[in-house]
Amino acid sequence: APNATLINALLKKRIAELDGEFTRKQVLGKTLTQKKIKDEVAGKKPSRSFYEFCDGWLPKKYKNKETLRTYKNEITKLRAYQEILDFADITFEFLSNYKSYLIDNLKNHQNTYWKTFKFMNTMILDGIKHGCLEKEANPFLVFDRGGYKDPEKECLDIDACVKLEKLLV
Repeated sequence: APNATLINALLKKRIAELDGEFTRKQVLGKTLTQKKIKDEVAGKKPSRSFYEFCDGWLPKKYKNKETLRTYKNEITKLRAYQEILDFADITFEFLSNYKSYLIDNLKNHQNTYWKTFKFMNTMILDGIKHGCLEKEANPFLVFDRGGYKDPEKECLDIDACVKLEKLLV
């Protein structure tokens, strides 16, 4: 092509810009997924921060102070696992690794990590409604967070009740 030198120079410049941006994101601790790289090259807007969304949305959605405290604790746990987290970072692989972290490192039991993933799924569904990600990008469409397991409740048997009654009379 007559402008081959110019075209090649522009391509090299764009490649250098993208390489610099990817290096910057890696230094900041962001996970680069194939989708994020494709979106960046295509010039699509970057993914929104999951933490920023939650920090702004939680006080609007939940008025109960105890609920807010609980969900802010979930965000704190997530930040300890990954300091920077965009919606695009939350993939099946991320959720699987986070589940292992919750079980192996934090010694969370089934209902605890189920609650964590229930919260994350709710925030992702709210994020979809607010345009933070596409409906098809919801990793919970394929990730099985497990089920809630009713705890076994210990009760007094009839003999223990009779003994207690005798003590009180």
